[in-house]
Amino acid sequence: SIAKNLGSGVFQGCVSLKEIVLPSGFEEIPWQYFAGCAGLDTITIPESVVTLRAGAFKECGFKSITIPMGVEVIEGSVFKDCKSIESVTLPGSIKKLSGDVFSGCDKLQSIIFEGTVEEWKEIELSGKWSNGLPSTCSITTSDNKPLNS
Repeated sequence: SIAKNLGSGVFQGCVSLKEIVLPSGFEEIPWQYFAGCAGLDTITIPESVVTLRAGAFKECGFKSITIPMGVEVIEGSVFKDCKSIESVTLPGSIKKLSGDVFSGCDKLQSIIFEGTVEEWKEIELSGKWSNGLPSTCSITTSDNKPLNS
């Protein structure tokens, strides 16, 4: 795959990177691929992506992000210390959320899951995935059914 050929941490620390459109064909966003890209506020992730590896977007500048349908695995610390992020939309295709995904995301107000309550219950929520979530963050389905446990 394209992502495997480019390797991990390719854009790590590119603080002036503002926007990126990833081409179709990516199957994963590798470990710390965009970590430390504090200026990155817009990204288009293709539907071919299945996995977001650990720390892929750590310390990025997003205010919101929508993960596309097709992503099944979000590894640990993917959004760790994204200090500006306020909302995240997760696809109904998610099968696994690992530890500390949103740790340090102090402004995170909402996580919207584009699946059903029943589909949410089928997700492997491992390694304390919700560690560091602000207590005021709501987790709902796209039709506004609460998922906070």
